[in-house]
Amino acid sequence: LGFLEHAPEAGSVDELLRNCDAVMIMSLDGRKHLEQATQVLKAGKRLYIGRPLAASLGDAVAIMFSNCPEFVFAWLAVGPEEVVQLGEAG
Repeated sequence: LGFLEHAPEAGSVDELLRNCDAVMIMSLDGRKHLEQATQVLKAGKRLYIGRPLAASLGDAVAIMFSNCPEFVFAWLAVGPEEVVQLGEAG
């Protein structure tokens, strides 16, 4: 993995995914994160999601249990079991 000082513009998400190793989702609207993450994960890319992970527990669980080679998200360092337990706790 490497870092670019100035990343080239991509005309589409598909073009971006063809030309990168990993993606950071940093938008503040967590309602969009599952949709955005799904595209990245289907491409088999590493993923970092800034907070919020998602806008709902259901979306968060869907991201956690997705077919992702590796992902990290800020402010919630737990595994899938802990997220499910949180949901069950109400």
